[in-house]
Amino acid sequence: MKSNDISINETKYIIESLKQGTRLDGRKLDEIRKPEVVLGDNGYVELGWGQTKVVIKTSSEIVKPFEDRPNEGLLVINNELSPMASIKFDERSVDEVMINRIIEKSIRKSNALDLEGLCIKTGEKVWLIRVDLSIINFDGNLIDSCCFGSIISLIHFKLPNYSLDTNGNIKVYNLDEKPPISLSVLHIPITLSISFFNPLNDEENLKSNNNYEISVFDATMKEELVRDSYLVVSVNSNKELIQLTKLGGIPIDSVELVNLCQRCYAYAEELTELIKTTVKRKEEEEFKRLNLRLLKSVDTR
Repeated sequence: MKSNDISINETKYIIESLKQGTRLDGRKLDEIRKPEVVLGDNGYVELGWGQTKVVIKTSSEIVKPFEDRPNEGLLVINNELSPMASIKFDERSVDEVMINRIIEKSIRKSNALDLEGLCIKTGEKVWLIRVDLSIINFDGNLIDSCCFGSIISLIHFKLPNYSLDTNGNIKVYNLDEKPPISLSVLHIPITLSISFFNPLNDEENLKSNNNYEISVFDATMKEELVRDSYLVVSVNSNKELIQLTKLGGIPIDSVELVNLCQRCYAYAEELTELIKTTVKRKEEEEFKRLNLRLLKSVDTR
């Protein structure tokens, strides 16, 4: 049996536990795992989402823009699902494509990142921002963790300062010459996945009088293996619905859907505050380190 398979007994145990409102890790049905964020150098993020571990690195380069968007920079998302993280990633999986699509919808298509602010010279030179995600360990909910890590990395990342002379030549400055420039992030999208389980048979569940499904936030790997469908919701702290993606055939009651979105708004505020405080703490550390370095350089003169 492969390591990503699950036995019939485990499946029954998980479903029966969910029917009683309990989960294997002790969380409530609508409770998410608290992200653990470690910020490194410019744009480098180590994210722990329970036992799911992701490393994110943002980088930049100067390229030529697309002809139909001459005054917009580019945002490229690349994720690497290694078999080291899970045996289910031994080949290019649907998860890889799905992660890219959700991040694109949540960040690029919602204009979370100001792409026009990445333009250096219209039609000739713009910044390309590249976000690389490496999955180190997998225990469910890759979409939420990758989206969360990507937006933190973009906020934490700073472009090198530059100047443009009259001949169109670009000079890029290092940190010692000029301070770097933060990316213009207009809002912070938060993505939350909700899994649905059908404790009844499909025929009963399709009947309106017996429409009953169990909804679970932030599913673990084993919970994902037994779920019937899932919903991915992207919102922000302004209570704006950015995107909604439903996969699987189990029906969802409209009132239940509204209630789930309201819960997502509450989590969006909580996670947005976590991002802001984490990045602010790192910037304060960098500021103190820079001041200390400047004082040491003055003393040596």
